[in-house]
Amino acid sequence: MLEQNHGVRAHFHSCRIKDAATLLKEELRAAKPSVFELKSSCIPWDTNYNRHETPYEHAIIATGWDSLTQSFICTDSWYGCEGEKVSIEEWIGERIPVTTFTVIGKELVPDVRGLLSKSLNHFERGSGASDPFSAMRKLAEDIRSMDLKAEFNGYRPLLPPYGPPISNHLYTISNNRKKFSVYLDYLSEQDWHGKNALKEIAIDFKILAEKWKIITGMFYKAFCNGAEESGLLKRISLKVQETADLEEQLYKLLTGVLQYAPHVTRQKPVLRPVLRSCETFELAPWFNNTAFGSLNGGHQADFTGTGEFFLSEDIPEDRGIQVGMVEFLFPEVDGFKPDNLSCRGQKIPVHVENPIVGFLSFLGCGEWGCPFESLIVHYEDMDSEQLPVKVTDWEATKPMFSESAAYSGRCAKNENGVIQPLNHKVFIYAYHFELTKRKKIQCIELPDCPNLHLFALSAGYELSQRNFRR
Repeated sequence: MLEQNHGVRAHFHSCRIKDAATLLKEELRAAKPSVFELKSSCIPWDTNYNRHETPYEHAIIATGWDSLTQSFICTDSWYGCEGEKVSIEEWIGERIPVTTFTVIGKELVPDVRGLLSKSLNHFERGSGASDPFSAMRKLAEDIRSMDLKAEFNGYRPLLPPYGPPISNHLYTISNNRKKFSVYLDYLSEQDWHGKNALKEIAIDFKILAEKWKIITGMFYKAFCNGAEESGLLKRISLKVQETADLEEQLYKLLTGVLQYAPHVTRQKPVLRPVLRSCETFELAPWFNNTAFGSLNGGHQADFTGTGEFFLSEDIPEDRGIQVGMVEFLFPEVDGFKPDNLSCRGQKIPVHVENPIVGFLSFLGCGEWGCPFESLIVHYEDMDSEQLPVKVTDWEATKPMFSESAAYSGRCAKNENGVIQPLNHKVFIYAYHFELTKRKKIQCIELPDCPNLHLFALSAGYELSQRNFRR
């Protein structure tokens, strides 16, 4: 974005561990963040943490120093986290690459129109079957007949970027969309006629990044579950097709912003329900996934399809969980029977005491990304309404959509029968949806997204519309 003589110059260093730490602290005292590279086994939030045989290295940004824990406070653009700490006591390797930066001139005022035009140029280079959107739809068709065993042959089922080529490719697409979202957000802060529209489209690209990440996770589920998920490749294909359509819509929106500034007002604040009564709904008959298991092993818990699970040692003693004015019934947990619902397009009949429901609330979370899907409420008179659902990943360090955390605890991974505790918290969140039509509900149709999990459902009555909106 900046010319060399009007911005920042990078300086590359290769230092021993002690010298690298000293250099980073000197730069931070001068209020200058620096980039340094560690083996991924030294980074607590990396998927290869404590696997000291791994050859992978990962670059992170040092933004602060915690003298109490002798740790650098870091930002990691790949994993999308900030404020995480890396203790220098865990560093390994003979030399640590460090990149420092010097400001060599004032930052130019960004040419927003020029930068945005340049970003969109590559979409226009192809035509017909060679344009990017046609290529994505071709990928969707190819996925239907993909040989997963051949794709994973020779690769351990590790998280990207260390897995098979298809998962690494899809995860890179996701990460690029996330970075482009940040870029658009930066442009939206400039004094330009289309700033409001760009702000909204930046949010759309953030959602798009999560959609690609979810697709990556579905591939792992298809591979790990084998024949049980023989129809999952077709469902993944449909997801890719749907996401390609969304990408093309966003491209057209960005192209339009270059000509005029539409006023986009889709985003609404997340507000809490005000109600006089609430009824919990028993979801257990539709549970199809076991999320909770013990450190002692001897259970069937596998929340993600790749061995990760919630620790049952942390579950609340009382099944009744209160989130604001809403009460939920937490599932019974024993490690052998299902305790949550993985969404696969099910239609759940709703039988509640009061047939006229004002809102629906559920406990849920995502895995392998933050699902952005829709629930459909079907009424007995054949009418229906669609509820957009944005759900945060269970491992995210903070809620993505301003929702409330209803549960937090630890997690672990089962690797070939060996239970390995993981060093981060996991969460289940509460979500609330107003129903605009006061009619008797027949059923709720869930999205076809196995990465979206529901743990509890509640219905509320006598809603104060003044204080609660979808």
